[in-house]
Amino acid sequence: MTSNLEPTSAFQRVRASDPSFKIGACLLAVSIAVMALANRNGWTVAYYAFMTIAASIVIGFACDPFAEAAQWLGRKLHVPGSIRGATLDAVASSMPELFVGVFFVAEFQDFGASVATCAGSAMYNMVLIPAACAIAISLGANGRSALKVSRDVIVRDGIWFVVAEIFLVYCLFAKRVEVWSAIVLLVLYASYLVHLWRHASTHRREKKRAVAAGDVLDDDDMPTHVRVLGGILQLKLNWTTCIAVLLLSTAIVGSVSHSLVVACEAVSEALSVPSFLIAVIVVAAASSVPDTLLSIGAARRGDDSGAVSNAFGSNTFDVTVCLSIPVLIHAVQFGGELTLEHDAGVAPLGLVLVALSILTLLIMRWRYSIGRGKAVVLFLIYLVFVVFAAFTATV
Repeated sequence: MTSNLEPTSAFQRVRASDPSFKIGACLLAVSIAVMALANRNGWTVAYYAFMTIAASIVIGFACDPFAEAAQWLGRKLHVPGSIRGATLDAVASSMPELFVGVFFVAEFQDFGASVATCAGSAMYNMVLIPAACAIAISLGANGRSALKVSRDVIVRDGIWFVVAEIFLVYCLFAKRVEVWSAIVLLVLYASYLVHLWRHASTHRREKKRAVAAGDVLDDDDMPTHVRVLGGILQLKLNWTTCIAVLLLSTAIVGSVSHSLVVACEAVSEALSVPSFLIAVIVVAAASSVPDTLLSIGAARRGDDSGAVSNAFGSNTFDVTVCLSIPVLIHAVQFGGELTLEHDAGVAPLGLVLVALSILTLLIMRWRYSIGRGKAVVLFLIYLVFVVFAAFTATV
């Protein structure tokens, strides 16, 4: 019987592992050591700050094998890269935001921090991830200078995201989110999935016609193995290993997300600042590590549509599912609606999110590409968002 593991020694596998994994493993070890030192000396903020770093790294490690398994699954189901990025990749990489939202509400009844995490993650995904992909491409050795953005991604994924944002802003200015609001958000996401499924069906029909005509389609390569821990372990992909990797990665991300919530609430109390400020900047960035890694990996493989649609699909999932599920859980657990009476800065933040999202879409639409110049502009847009969030938290 043959094994799914590659027949190399453990030492050889460690030496041949991904350099980014080695860097991450070193940072994780340092973070754990600093956490132990901070715990011994009572340095609360330092302890939870490095807990956040450690959690972010673990989430990234769990995300790597998921990306390869999702790519294999998408090719098996004949799903185009842009659809896979907006569904399989996006849902998986948004699991931290979903679990964070659930923990914020179920354990701390802090819906404002849940909204802030999703809003901050959405802005991070929309501006920083495409910018990071563009820079990664321009620094690569494949001769490409810009990230290509397809019209379908902007018109399809971008518009659905903006529609979901507008409804969310309505709920935020009403300072309450009721069960019917959560149901509307879920219906919006279901409608988005139907739209994607129809697009995928069209793609499959076109592929069958092209195969029948003898044409060669320029699809991305199907991976044969999934790399675990930066390639130290390599599992041969089949239906069993694919499903196992998807489920295990999601479980790890969910369990680690709880530490992000605990760290946010602890730092908020220690520094006497609103929890939504910590959530919109720190927790949102930490929970967006999977989105970043998935998108950069897709862009380096030449799947630009998948890279960008992953970011947009994650945003739509964040604003709809990741906010509606905590509302429904709260209704079952405590009864009644969720209010935002003590989080006055969240509603204006949502309005700014909509405005900056539309601006970002217009920037991407110009020539349908993102080079280094546009990447710098996107970084500045994110800086404006962070400054506004800090301003609303202090007034």
